[in-house]
Amino acid sequence: MRYVVYIAVGIACFGFASCKKDNPTVEQPLKANPFEGGKGGSFSRAFFSGYNGVPIAARMYLKYGDDKMPGDSTKFDEKHDAVREPGFSYHAHFDGLTKGTYFFYAVSGVLQFDTVIVLTDSSELSDNIVVELN
Repeated sequence: MRYVVYIAVGIACFGFASCKKDNPTVEQPLKANPFEGGKGGSFSRAFFSGYNGVPIAARMYLKYGDDKMPGDSTKFDEKHDAVREPGFSYHAHFDGLTKGTYFFYAVSGVLQFDTVIVLTDSSELSDNIVVELN
């Protein structure tokens, strides 16, 4: 009887050891957006900064061709301080942009805001965007 158990366990071990797991082929998805972007185009964006509906000064950053925050503020492609102009609250202009993806970041003290902007053929050439820092 003991030999029967040893033989059964041996067959089971051999059976499990000889099973080969097929590695499925994983196809990489195509990028929906090639993350192009940069200067030399005709798109213009003005970002107006505020906190709880009150305009505030802020430092604004733009990274071309990306959808996430770069490592630090020196890696952004453009940066501007939001300024007041007669008849307008604090804002900064980013002009001459091409079609593509942009990561936008604004900071004022401990307050901050970030978003991704995508400019396509159907985008307005010029637009004002209000950002609420928190």
